[in-house]
Amino acid sequence: MHNLLCLADNYEYHNMRKGCQVMRVFTVLTVIITIMAVIFRWRYRIMNTLLAISFLRRAAVVISMNMPVIREKIMPALFQRRPTE
Repeated sequence: MHNLLCLADNYEYHNMRKGCQVMRVFTVLTVIITIMAVIFRWRYRIMNTLLAISFLRRAAVVISMNMPVIREKIMPALFQRRPTE
């Protein structure tokens, strides 16, 4: 009889532990989604704040100019001649 009680206690312990794991996953997902929503809502304010720091602005330019897709689209637009009137 004692072994059956131990098995029942063990079963309840595992169910309780599983419930805690589910709650932990739910909490982590909720926090991640909330952080993503805040970042999305304030994305331009965050970007302006970060790019106000000269080191980060310089690093962003260097990184973006190393990407061929961005470089091919931006560089011609910067140096194209406009017709004179």
